[in-house]
Amino acid sequence: MTMPELGKVCKGQVSRWPSKKEVKALIASANHGRTDHPPIVVVRSDEAAVNNVESTPGGIGLVNVYSICGEVTVLRAGGKLPL
Repeated sequence: MTMPELGKVCKGQVSRWPSKKEVKALIASANHGRTDHPPIVVVRSDEAAVNNVESTPGGIGLVNVYSICGEVTVLRAGGKLPL
C-alpha cells in the first residue's frame, strides 16, 4: 500500500473494499502455495498478530497501536510514528 493510499484509508476516502473472496484470492496468489511458510498470514486478533511478528524474524504486522507490546519494533510510515 502506498502512502497516498494509506492516507485515503485514514481519511475515510476509500469507498470500496475488496470482497472477502477477492481478499482470499489475493492472499492465495501472494503466498504462491507456500503453506509451510506463507508470506501473508491472517490472524484473528491484534494479540495474535503481535505474537506472530515476535516469533517471525523480519515479520511485519498491522495492529491497533495500543496492542503493541513485547519484542516488536514500531516502524515509521511516511517518516512518522503512530499517534
